[in-house]
Amino acid sequence: MAEKIVGKVTVKQVLFERVGDGGVFVYKIVNDDNDNDIYFGDFYIATFDDLNSEAVWGVGSNIESALENAEREWDREEGEYDNPFREALEKFKEEERKKLLYNY
Repeated sequence: MAEKIVGKVTVKQVLFERVGDGGVFVYKIVNDDNDNDIYFGDFYIATFDDLNSEAVWGVGSNIESALENAEREWDREEGEYDNPFREALEKFKEEERKKLLYNY
């Protein structure tokens, strides 16, 4: 039987994009465990909220990789429906390009 490990994390919403009748969210999971019982580092999850429920579709080491993972999973599972993560990813990349342009 697996040992029960208890630790602390903080969940921070770092992105929201309204898409169709729902929304794409990205949350940063921050490891706050000072006792070193949890060995993973910080990571991001991408979710879709269809106004009835919110489900995790992707995980990654940054916002973009979480959205890319969610985009692939959506295509695999829900391929006949428009991919909300593709739209959110395109918007995110465009915003990142704008930030780069304005920083120069």
